[in-house]
Amino acid sequence: MVNAQHQDLLKRMGVAGVFGMQIMVIAVALYSSAWTSIQSEYEELFRRLSLLFVLPVLFYSAAPILAGAWRDLKQRTATMDVPIALGLIIAFFASLTATLSGSGEIYYDSIAMFVFIQLIARFLEKGAYRRMTDRITSLSASTPNHANRLVDPDQVHSAVVVPALRLVAGDFVLIKPGEAIPADGEIVSGSTDVDEALLTGESNVVHRTIGDAVFGGSINVSSAVVVRVVRPSADSALASIVKLLEDSMSGKPSSTRLTDQIAGYFSATVVMIALCVGVFWYWSGDTNWLSYPIAVLVVACPCALALAVPTALTAAVNSAAKRNILIARPDAVQALAKVNTFLFDKTGTLTQSQARLIRTDIFGQLSRSEAHDVAALLSAFSDHPICRALASSLESEGTEVVEVDIEHGGGIAGCVNEKRYYLGSRSYIASKLPGAIDKISEPSDQVGLIAYLSDDTGVLAKFHFDNPLRGDALRLIGRIKELPAKLALVTGDRQSEAERVARELNIAEVHWGCSPKGKLNIIRSHQNLGECVAMVGDGINDTPTLAIANVSVAPARAQQIAKANADVLLLDDRLELLATARNLAEFSVKVMRNNTVWAIAYNLIGISLAAAGFVPPLAAAIGMSVSSILVVGNSLRITAYEYVNT
Repeated sequence: MVNAQHQDLLKRMGVAGVFGMQIMVIAVALYSSAWTSIQSEYEELFRRLSLLFVLPVLFYSAAPILAGAWRDLKQRTATMDVPIALGLIIAFFASLTATLSGSGEIYYDSIAMFVFIQLIARFLEKGAYRRMTDRITSLSASTPNHANRLVDPDQVHSAVVVPALRLVAGDFVLIKPGEAIPADGEIVSGSTDVDEALLTGESNVVHRTIGDAVFGGSINVSSAVVVRVVRPSADSALASIVKLLEDSMSGKPSSTRLTDQIAGYFSATVVMIALCVGVFWYWSGDTNWLSYPIAVLVVACPCALALAVPTALTAAVNSAAKRNILIARPDAVQALAKVNTFLFDKTGTLTQSQARLIRTDIFGQLSRSEAHDVAALLSAFSDHPICRALASSLESEGTEVVEVDIEHGGGIAGCVNEKRYYLGSRSYIASKLPGAIDKISEPSDQVGLIAYLSDDTGVLAKFHFDNPLRGDALRLIGRIKELPAKLALVTGDRQSEAERVARELNIAEVHWGCSPKGKLNIIRSHQNLGECVAMVGDGINDTPTLAIANVSVAPARAQQIAKANADVLLLDDRLELLATARNLAEFSVKVMRNNTVWAIAYNLIGISLAAAGFVPPLAAAIGMSVSSILVVGNSLRITAYEYVNT
């Protein structure tokens, strides 16, 4: 669709360029008649040839402009197409009258030049949009149409070819070397190298083995593996990214809606000014009176004003995508540029997404293996880093868990073999078994993640996890402080663990033991102080805070619901991209302001000069189109912006 529009615009621009050059050559001859003699029959011939050449320019090349103006008039709105079309039509019929009567000014060169340069401006505007669409197309095309589904997971020869869209969670698929992975899943047999460049931007292949997650659209490079489907292709991480890209392109930010409204009122005002200018010069007795309102209509076209914000936004979104930063909401660009406070979740955001079980303490009647089995069964129902660590470290016998109750940010309850168990934080267990957790001591200076397992009689086990910082967390914090901006750590974890992370990252403001509601209150308190807050989180329990923050950011390995609620999604597993996104947004907003100031100044000066008779229609056409091209060109600087460190 976009390529067809691109080709159509190229054809219209080509027609306007070819016939416009012929008209300009003739115009040079006609203009030279002012100081050199030219026979009247040749002058009439040149006028009629110009009329012939301008017809395809006006009725083919300028057809989208005329159609847009007609549509706006039927809807009783006034956009930038209205004064453009009005100026073209008045100039054409005035020129037609002069050609047929043999006297008077003709404006065929102005019409042709105006349409040609206007199409160039629109072509440049569509270019950034087309590049984003190409990215969506390449992402969508990376998912294979078919998959090798295994009838028997233990028999690779039982594979049958099925449409990839028919895969459901729990299916087993065989993926051979060189094939694209059809859906998000987990390797259950074999190990291989996977190319995830399309999703993460990482050029090096990554090694994946049994228990590791793989994502739809990635390429299996080295060995055949069997993958258990976790999410079908329609709900995969790749599909979510494509959906977010499409939403970001279809959405219109408030700033763009405002400039559209201004352009509409401005267009209606310009038409009235042009009428007044025409009447004034007509009653003044100027024989060339018609050229003045035409010049006003042409020079005052609010094209540059209407392009000021959307072209810069499109360039910003496209530039961010090239750096593996997805802007899911267009308004997020302006909001991110204003952010002066960053709130970070801890687990899985500043610390590594995969915790590691290092010790288990047993207190109750369960054996160590039984406690591990129950914990692994309950952990399968959550994607929290602690649950992922338990699920990957422990094995269960596959016993069914019923009556599962999940308290996000707290814990999980479920019945195993007709007995109720609870797995979660110290406060979660305390809420289920008041007083029981007090019997288990916990040193105030204890670090690392802790989870407890209990039944209705008491605490059964205590799990200790190592959760080191991400390798790039310290660099990110350093870059955020350079902006400058305030930093705060907001976590549901214990005080000792929260203070350890804050100390290692040199973060002064720390909030621990926070429930989702507590995190909301912290964000509101900062916003009440007039601060623009960005929340960075990766889990289900972060979803409410992501929704209320001025800007919400989800890391690459965030849970799907966090990604779906994020304004900015980091596609590459590098936290430093957050600082890159902030710098890029700030530069983009500066470009938007420059564009808007230039467009307003140009229109005010241009209208004044045209109304006074200092700007002929041809110069007005050139000036208006050049102003649009300057706005588009200035916006394209965003795509070449290299100050950000990527």
